Amino acid sequence: MQRKSRLASLIVICLAGCLLAIGMTAMSFASPPKSYAATSCVGGGGSAPTINSVVPSTVNNNANTVVTIIGSGFINGASVVLEGFGAIPTTWDSATQLTATIPAGIPGKPGGKTYNVDVFNPTATPKQDCDVIGSGLTVIGSAPTAAPATAAPTTFMRPQMVVASYTASVTHVSPSQNFDFSVTLQSVGQTTARNVTATFVTGDLIPRDNGGVHYAGDLDPGATVGFQQPMRVSGQVNKAEAVIRLIVAYNDSAGKAYTDTFDVAAFPLYYAAATPTPMPTLAVHPQIMLTGYQTTPATLNPGSSFQLDMDIINVSGELARQVVFNLNMNPSSGSASSGASASSGVIAPLNSSATRYLDQLAPGQSTHLTFNMMVSGSASGQLVPVSLDVSYMDSGNTQHSQSESLSLRIETVPFLYVHFLTPPTQPLVIGETVDLAVEAINIGQNKLNVSTIEVTSDTMTIGNGLLYIGPLDAGTSGVVPAQARPELPGLATVIVTVHYLDDYQQEKTFSQNLTVEVADTPTATPEANQQGTGGGFAGGSNSDLTFVDRVVRALLGFFGVATRTGGGLNRGGNFGGNNNLGGGSQGAATPGSAPNNGDGNFVVPAP
Repeated sequence: MQRKSRLASLIVICLAGCLLAIGMTAMSFASPPKSYAATSCVGGGGSAPTINSVVPSTVNNNANTVVTIIGSGFINGASVVLEGFGAIPTTWDSATQLTATIPAGIPGKPGGKTYNVDVFNPTATPKQDCDVIGSGLTVIGSAPTAAPATAAPTTFMRPQMVVASYTASVTHVSPSQNFDFSVTLQSVGQTTARNVTATFVTGDLIPRDNGGVHYAGDLDPGATVGFQQPMRVSGQVNKAEAVIRLIVAYNDSAGKAYTDTFDVAAFPLYYAAATPTPMPTLAVHPQIMLTGYQTTPATLNPGSSFQLDMDIINVSGELARQVVFNLNMNPSSGSASSGASASSGVIAPLNSSATRYLDQLAPGQSTHLTFNMMVSGSASGQLVPVSLDVSYMDSGNTQHSQSESLSLRIETVPFLYVHFLTPPTQPLVIGETVDLAVEAINIGQNKLNVSTIEVTSDTMTIGNGLLYIGPLDAGTSGVVPAQARPELPGLATVIVTVHYLDDYQQEKTFSQNLTVEVADTPTATPEANQQGTGGGFAGGSNSDLTFVDRVVRALLGFFGVATRTGGGLNRGGNFGGNNNLGGGSQGAATPGSAPNNGDGNFVVPAP
């Protein structure tokens, strides 16, 4: 009986132990540890935070990267979770700012992998007391590469950022005071600083409006970038001075991360001022820039008209009003000792004034200006300085002015008269060499720096066709004593090429074509006066007669034998009829003479 009681008691104890173990296991499943590694935010709690932005929103997974979550309602102890990855190290800065570290090696893609970013406040209902920003973070993942075969670059080849300058609207501060601060960073290394991010550290001085994070992108060596940061002095500061600390993070082209920390400025703290004296704010005014200009046509010559186009942009964040642009062709006229500028009288507006007006130019807005211009006909080759004077008013009705400089290139063109020094007898005959001297005359007003004159042809062989001439003053010429031997019949082209140096000592050429006619064989040329058949002399004017012909004519006229016009005189004693007209008309015979025989000859009667 006692054994049965003991056995029953043992069974009861075992059952109780099993039930206790099962209960504790169920409780452990019902109350998991507080971890948000793979959970999504539901929202709706009474103390839910609000996320406005993640800065920067794009990171690279090759190094640890600090991001800033800007929003409101953040509680000390809040956690940042990347959905699909898990919680990441988080620091509570204020109710409006959290900083978190994106660990190196987080999964990414070459084109970017996006993550939803959750913020959980430390409450009993974490899924309700939270907020999420969809696709708030993009992670760029680069494919692994083999170790470089060459040695690592020296420290002198790394990118390096420095604080070039800064300005502030105050010289000293008091607790809870607001002021404006501006800083300029410069890339002074020998390689490009990539993904440059500047963060104003929260401490005695608190960044206002944007959380103190500024992204500058890539900065080449020598490039600068400026930031304007509104600041507030902490109301709980109890030091003698407040220091602005700036952290600048960037990478080199190989992805190596660098971080520089700068204590930029320190401001003395005044506590006793019951009524602080108002301090002037940081002066910010519009800034208008000339981003580019061009001329149509691109080459400007004396006496030509052209169109000048300019691109203008307001690069500041302030509105410019009543903007006046004035194209100044005499930019040095403001100095009494400078005299007239190189552009004075060289170029001038054509059909319009040199002034343009805009009612306003908004921040980031660009505009296009067009001027119709004319180059003086007496201009020489030169670079003509021109300035674009700009005046405008800012939002406080303060007048500002600035000047943008540019230069226009004027090129003179040669004026040459090219011809044959002695026109050849045409047509030329194939295979026969003739003199073909060519002369080039400078008919312009300016000296032309000629090097050589070259004579070539498409269908003729040219000899002595290249000659050095040298500079030609106005009105002077150079002659090339060329010879030509035609090879083909027809119209032959003679190509005359003048090589010269322009106003900027660049080699240029001037070319002109001359033409001559070429025949297969010589062409017979009829003579004006020919001897008549039968021994007679051809008719024609008296100037064609010899002295003997004139004596014979005088004797025949004296004896009254005969006269004639156009007929030929036969040396045998009769008048030949082969005159220039093939017989022509003849004079009447004297009384008793024989009549005309019909072939243009006169028959002399017997005595």
